[in-house]
Amino acid sequence: DGKIATDWYTLQLRFMLERNSSLNGAYFAYIGIGLYEAVQPGIKNAVSLSTKLLQMPAMPAIEKNKRYNWLSSANAAMASLLKYYNTGLTAANLASIDSLENAYNEKIAAYSDAETTTRSQAFGKSIATAVHDWSVTDNFNPSNAGYVLPPYVPGAWEPTAPAFVATPINPFVSSARPLVEEGTATAPPFPAAYSEVTGSDFYNIVKKVYDVNQALTQEQKDIALYWVDQGNGVGYTPPGHDFSIITQALEQTNANLAVAAETYAKTGIAEREATIVCFRSKYAYNLVRPITYIRKFIDPNWMPFIVTPPHPEYPAAHAFITGSVM
Repeated sequence: DGKIATDWYTLQLRFMLERNSSLNGAYFAYIGIGLYEAVQPGIKNAVSLSTKLLQMPAMPAIEKNKRYNWLSSANAAMASLLKYYNTGLTAANLASIDSLENAYNEKIAAYSDAETTTRSQAFGKSIATAVHDWSVTDNFNPSNAGYVLPPYVPGAWEPTAPAFVATPINPFVSSARPLVEEGTATAPPFPAAYSEVTGSDFYNIVKKVYDVNQALTQEQKDIALYWVDQGNGVGYTPPGHDFSIITQALEQTNANLAVAAETYAKTGIAEREATIVCFRSKYAYNLVRPITYIRKFIDPNWMPFIVTPPHPEYPAAHAFITGSVM
């Protein structure tokens, strides 16, 4: 039954809704990998991701000719993974983790013998520990401390209204260890060369943003507000938002545990890889935001419907990263 997986992700999402900084989105990959590895031996013809991903060590093995309960293994792994990867967990948060773990332990005890349950729990915890130990060797750096903007050239990113945050976010994400393939891939260049000439392709692209904004329909506003994930209590964060949609899809299709585990692993990997390539591309192209261009060349008082986050324009993170997940 995949409900055990979606229940654990629902709890994770609740933590993120309360406190946006509770989980760095990159760690969804490791949580998904941990869940998958905790049940992989019980999935017909499945193989460990350690045979597929870069620098992933061999995972703990099950004991041969011994019984396992995969719900127990998944339950123990997810309880450990949430504790490993969330920062600043409160006593109430920890109690919620223990409560969900205990609730499933009680259900499982009704039909699984104690020896099998204990063995399965130990396996799940060992997987969680192995995945965590591997993840701490990653060079994922979400900080912007020490980043210096390159010398200004026309068309380059500048701090944006209203806050004018001086240093953009995630400039070092590209240094993270990839999971799928090594390299320095970037998105294709922006489709129009930078130009300040009225009627140029670049001008017309930005002018379209301005024109649409001048007559937003209620539906367009609702769509924009649906994707706002900024600040504590306002949205799950962009990665969390994607995993909310994934969780709903799994619930609505009554996915079994094998499908749920594989889905969470694949989407976590996709989101992480896309994040690396997206922000590598952003800082390679360092493209000006529409708000800066519009206020300079079209309307000095213009403001977008949603506040512009502090990082270069292209490629758009929601489109690029959410697109990989979907």
